[in-house]
Amino acid sequence: ALREPQISCRTVASTLRFLEETEGSELAEQVIQRGGLPRSYLENHANWVSSGYVASWTRNVCRELTGLQELPEPSHPHWQHYREAGRQSMQVRYLGPIFWVIRALGSASVLYAQLPRQVERANRTISMAFSELGPGRVSIEVKQKLPNAFGTAHCWNTRGILETIPTIWRGPLANVEHTNCMHDPIAPA
Repeated sequence: ALREPQISCRTVASTLRFLEETEGSELAEQVIQRGGLPRSYLENHANWVSSGYVASWTRNVCRELTGLQELPEPSHPHWQHYREAGRQSMQVRYLGPIFWVIRALGSASVLYAQLPRQVERANRTISMAFSELGPGRVSIEVKQKLPNAFGTAHCWNTRGILETIPTIWRGPLANVEHTNCMHDPIAPA
């Protein structure tokens, strides 16, 4: 069940690398050990993990970083770790040669338009829809395809990615408004 093809290990490997760089290899190893899959599996970009694996990963990271036994509310400072991981995932040191391929697209708007298709290649638990609202503004709707328990981490990580896209072309961080949330426990959207 841990290897159910729902989240690409390309994403997991990037998050693992960020965790190791920011929190140290000892903590990263503890999270890997608790997860039940070997590092070699997680670092192979051709592999996949289940949303349950990612949910467990999220809880383990939270426990290690905050000492909390339960995941905190969406406004808790812990979630900024996932936002920063999203931001870093769009940097040349994480993307490697793909960074230059993306940059060759010519603009952030082209990449935003490509996101729905690219997300499908790395995350089978959600879908995205893109619509351009006007110069310098886009709307992206994210929907769950499968229920998942790593919602808050996913939302903050996605926000970090969306904010950072313009920086690929040396623009400023985008202002991302997260108006409704599909993981809101009271009024999911």
